Amino acid sequence: YLLAPVLAVLCSSLALAQTQEESAEKRPFMRFAEQTDGGHLDVMAATYRKGDVTVTLHGAVHIADAEHYAALQKRFEAFEVLLYELIADTDLKPYPGMERGAEDWFSAFQLGMGKGLQLAHQVDSVDYRKPNFVHADMTPEEWEEALDKLGKSLIGELISGGTPEPDREAEAKTRQLDLVGAFRTGRGAHEVRIMGARMIAEPDKSNAEPTVLIEGRNKKCLEVLEQQVAADSDFDGAV
Repeated sequence: YLLAPVLAVLCSSLALAQTQEESAEKRPFMRFAEQTDGGHLDVMAATYRKGDVTVTLHGAVHIADAEHYAALQKRFEAFEVLLYELIADTDLKPYPGMERGAEDWFSAFQLGMGKGLQLAHQVDSVDYRKPNFVHADMTPEEWEEALDKLGKSLIGELISGGTPEPDREAEAKTRQLDLVGAFRTGRGAHEVRIMGARMIAEPDKSNAEPTVLIEGRNKKCLEVLEQQVAADSDFDGAV
């Protein structure tokens, strides 16, 4: 199975915001807050209301502090419905400690990277078996069909975001980082986490074409959202 990318909900969230108020300010779902020890990555949760319908959109990161996922799990209990993006069969409900198949190389890569940075992985920290969790993504068959239709592959999708304009300030901070010295003092993992957080929070300045990985999956998520809203006029849910 494949977890949603970091900014998977961003396009759909902006679309919902614009339908509610065209002049509303577009705010990023992530920001890096500089502090004396390096800083921290903030992930936004935005709530939109229209009539009796309330939708909360959560930015997603797949590797973070264990406390972050514990707080999310607790927060998700308050919603009637929690729509989650995960390329998998609809009956697959990941949970902490669940064994993965050998073919799940992408999640295994994310898990290994998380351990190397002394962080937790989303799928190892969130229990998707909760009754209010509803699958809102493509199945593996739908995913492969969408890629084949466009003549693309997973690797092609991952790198098809284009090359963004360089952030000179971020480059300067990266050049100042002495990784060898950091690891010698025991701060290596911390410094790499800070560097990665800065990169994730950088605004997307590319002119990339729409992708199945983001736009295609957002479309499927919105279809499920419409179904849930139609089934309950007092819908109160999160994506």
